[in-house]
Amino acid sequence: MNLDDPAIYEQIDPSSVHRTLSIAPEYAPSVAAAINPAKRSAGQIMERVPILLAVADALPAAYYWQRQLNGLAKQFAVVQSLSNFATFGSDGLFFPQNLNRQLTVLILNTPAAKSAADAHLIDTARLICMHMGIAVDVIAGQGDNSEAQTTSLLILGDYVAYYVAIANGVDPALRPATAEFQARLAHPPSS
Repeated sequence: MNLDDPAIYEQIDPSSVHRTLSIAPEYAPSVAAAINPAKRSAGQIMERVPILLAVADALPAAYYWQRQLNGLAKQFAVVQSLSNFATFGSDGLFFPQNLNRQLTVLILNTPAAKSAADAHLIDTARLICMHMGIAVDVIAGQGDNSEAQTTSLLILGDYVAYYVAIANGVDPALRPATAEFQARLAHPPSS
């Protein structure tokens, strides 16, 4: 799917798109994928399982991305703190190796809060993923401080989920799996 093709946006309600795009025009559909961070990240997620790793300050943004990808884009996503990945998660990359090409790792970072230890964790995780043949990217929040950078990551997550939903051909407003799950919870089986 080509996220630069204007035809794919015809199925989306224009009023919601214009409201959303007024926040961050650099993520607009008219901005080419080559210079649009949201389209670029969405392109890395399409047809892959995203693993969202985050430094401590960016962990709320990673969980938000997961919620947006799961709920809006109907795309399964996994979140893990970078420190847990370094301790346990990276071991899971070894088997089954044939699945590695179906994964993409996005490392969310807030550079203002980054310590030398965080920088080393990020570089090591990136190199290990590359060595294992897993697509990997480091996404740094924008702004002067950790809070601004986390906020920018939250906004970017909305746009990424929006573009992944379009690529998946789903309506972000519909949540059939959640509705079915809730309906089944409301009527437990009789014993």
